[in-house]
Amino acid sequence: MPKPLSLMTRSGPIVLFFVLLMILLNRLQSRSLTNQVGTLEREKTELVEFARRLSESRRVAQVNVLEQTVDERGQVVSRLRWQEIGALDQLSDPVEIEVIGEQAYFEAFVIKFDHDLVGNGDHDRGNSVALFRRVFGEGQVPQSARPLEQLRGAVVFDPVGPPLSRDRLWARFWEFADDPETASQFGIRVAQLEAPAVKLKKGQVWEVTLDASGGVNVKLVTAPPRIARKPESAPRP
Repeated sequence: MPKPLSLMTRSGPIVLFFVLLMILLNRLQSRSLTNQVGTLEREKTELVEFARRLSESRRVAQVNVLEQTVDERGQVVSRLRWQEIGALDQLSDPVEIEVIGEQAYFEAFVIKFDHDLVGNGDHDRGNSVALFRRVFGEGQVPQSARPLEQLRGAVVFDPVGPPLSRDRLWARFWEFADDPETASQFGIRVAQLEAPAVKLKKGQVWEVTLDASGGVNVKLVTAPPRIARKPESAPRP
């Protein structure tokens, strides 16, 4: 009987050691899991923020349809009020434009940056940039429309783009469009002209937006009141 007791006495420290080791391993594993959960939560937050930045859109101009008439040649002439919108959501001085036709095209130079730059919120390249060129109707040659820069005057109201880099970007726009390698050096994914068009009616208010990672969109925000039609009388037997 003494030998087993002696064996148990000698093995006591070993058992205690393994018990303590298991406790330590469990604690380390628990800490590791906690750290993993924290890391996953941070990654989830970063991914949500990344997706939010990519899907953002901001207002860049407002268009009011003031009047529609028919000229001596039977063409519809639409008179518009064009106002660009600044970073603080302020409207620029209004510019009145006449376009020939019921459909108007809003042409702009657009530069879109790499998705990673936009998603990570790059200071200078975290949003697409646009510079509006002209507005024209489907019944006229685009070259006949006066450039918006002339209509706005010497000072160009540029509502989008970082002030430190936009002048350089616009000066080299066609180079970026023609040379993808040069464009990639600036983090530019696409440089192109865009001209979305809408059908106009007097009294409408259109909102022009620019997607953070996309291009120019035109959305109707105020429609003219609908004129109720008189019910047709039933035909007489």
